[in-house]
Amino acid sequence: MQCGRRPEPRERLHTVVVKLAEYSKTPEDFLRKYEELKSKNVQNLDPLLYLLSKLSEDKELLQQNAKERSESSANATAAATTSYSLPQTSTKMSMQELDELRKKLGNMTAGSNAPQPAEVTRKMLRDKHNKKNPSQPNPVFPNWVYDRPALLGDFITGPAPPGDPAAATGTMPLPAQEEAMVDDLLFVLMGVDGQNITAQPVLGRQNRSFIVDSTLDMSIKELVSRILPVASYYSTVTRFIEEKSSFEYGQVNHALTAAMRTLMKEYLILVTQLEHLQRQGLLSLQKLWFYIQPTMRTMEILASIASSVDKGECMGGSTLSLLHDRTFNYTGDPQAQELCLFLTKAASLPYFEVLEKWIYRGIIKDPYRHAAASSSCSSSCSSSCSSSCSSSCLFLSFSSSCLFLSFSFSSFFFEFMVEEHELQKEKIQEDYNDKYWDQRYTVVQHRIPSFLQKMADKILSTGKYLNVVRECGRDVTCPDAREVLYTLKERAYVEQIEKAYNYASKVLLAFLMEEKELVSRLR
Repeated sequence: MQCGRRPEPRERLHTVVVKLAEYSKTPEDFLRKYEELKSKNVQNLDPLLYLLSKLSEDKELLQQNAKERSESSANATAAATTSYSLPQTSTKMSMQELDELRKKLGNMTAGSNAPQPAEVTRKMLRDKHNKKNPSQPNPVFPNWVYDRPALLGDFITGPAPPGDPAAATGTMPLPAQEEAMVDDLLFVLMGVDGQNITAQPVLGRQNRSFIVDSTLDMSIKELVSRILPVASYYSTVTRFIEEKSSFEYGQVNHALTAAMRTLMKEYLILVTQLEHLQRQGLLSLQKLWFYIQPTMRTMEILASIASSVDKGECMGGSTLSLLHDRTFNYTGDPQAQELCLFLTKAASLPYFEVLEKWIYRGIIKDPYRHAAASSSCSSSCSSSCSSSCSSSCLFLSFSSSCLFLSFSFSSFFFEFMVEEHELQKEKIQEDYNDKYWDQRYTVVQHRIPSFLQKMADKILSTGKYLNVVRECGRDVTCPDAREVLYTLKERAYVEQIEKAYNYASKVLLAFLMEEKELVSRLR
C-alpha cells in the first residue's frame, strides 16, 4: 500500500489562502491584505486563516450568517430611508466641477494614506523611549546628517541649474546617441542624474521613477528603460540603509543594513569596472545590458526586502521573521536563497548574542534594553539567603548601566523576546506569592522570530533558572555552550536550547534540594 506524501505546513497554508480568496468577492484585495499583514509579522495570522477555512466548510453556518446579514441590511436600509432623504438641488454639477471634486477627494485620500516622513517616525521613537527611560535619553545624529542630501548617496532632486541649452540628443546619429546614453546610465546607476535621464522625487515608500529624453531613438529608449529599474532598486536600498542606520531602529536592522552596505560596495565596484570599459571604448548599450543582468536580480531582492521591512515597520524579531520567510520562499532559486541566507545570518548575530547570554548564563543584556542581570545578590538578598527561607533566593536584583558608542542609553523598542519588568522584591517578605517569579520576566510575542516560536517558553524558563542561581551568589555557565548561528535546519536550535534547558533545570534543582535543603525547610 502506497501512501501519499503528507503536505508541508506551508503547502497547506497556501491552499487555505487560495481557498479563502475564492470565497471573497474581491480576491485580489484579500490577497493584498494578507501579504500586508504577513509583512508586518502579525501574530496568530496563520491560525486565524485555518479557523476561517474550517468555518467556510460549514454550510449551515454560512447559510445562517447570510440570512442574518440580509436581515440586518434590510433593517438598516429601512431605517435610512425613513430617517434621511436626499437634499433637493436646483442645479447640476458640470463635468469640470465633477473632475475638480474627484481630484480633491483623491488628494485627500492620498494624503491620509501617505506614510509619515522619516524624521517624524524617528521623533516618535525617541519620544516613546525618553518617556519610558527619562534618565537614559536616546542619542541622535546631528542635524547636518539629514540636512546634507549629498551625503546619502541617493539622487538629489530639485530644479535643474541654469545653463546653456544643449542640442537634443535625439538629433544626433545613432552611435552618438548610444554613447551619450551609456555615459548617462553609468551616472544614474550610482545615484546621479544624467543629461538625458532625470530622477523624479519620491514620496514615502514609492519607487524611484525617471524621465528619459523623449527625442531618443525608440530602440535606444527601449533598452534604456530595461536598465533603469536597477537604478530604482539602488535608490530604494540606499534610502533604506541610511534611514535604518539611525539609533532608533535597533541592532537587528543595523546588522541588516551593514550586510546590505557590503553588497552595495560590490555593486559600485561593478559600475566602476563598467566605467573603465566605457573609457576604453569597449562598452556598448547591449554590453551594458548583458553585464548588468546578474546584478539586476540581486538588487531587486534587496529592494524588495527593504520595502517589506519599511512597510511592515519591522524591528528585532519581526525583521528576522520576515527574512526567514523570504529565505524559505526562495527554495527553488538557489542564488536568491543564498543571498537571503547571507542577510538573515548577518541580521541575526546581535539577536543570538543576547540569546546566548540568556540561555547559557542567565544574563539578559540587550544593548537596546540595557538591563544586565547582576552577577551577585545584593547584601540584603545575601543575608536573607543565609538566615531565612531559601525562597528569597528566587528574587532577582538588576542594574541598568551600559556604555554603547560613548553613550549611556536604552531604546523603548526592545528587541529580545524576553522582557524584564520593574518589580520590588522587598514586598515579597510581606506578601508571599509567585507574582515576582511570573511577572519579573515575560515573553513578548511580537519579538519572537518565527523560527524560535516553538521554543519560546523553554528559552524563557532556561534563563530564569540560571538567573535564580546567579542572583544567589553562584556563577553558572552551561558547559555545552556553543555559538548559535542561523540555519534553515530547525533541529539545530532545538538541540542547543534543549541542552541548555536540561542543564539549567539540573542546576536549579540541585541548588534548592541539596545546598538550600528545601525539603527539610518545608517539613
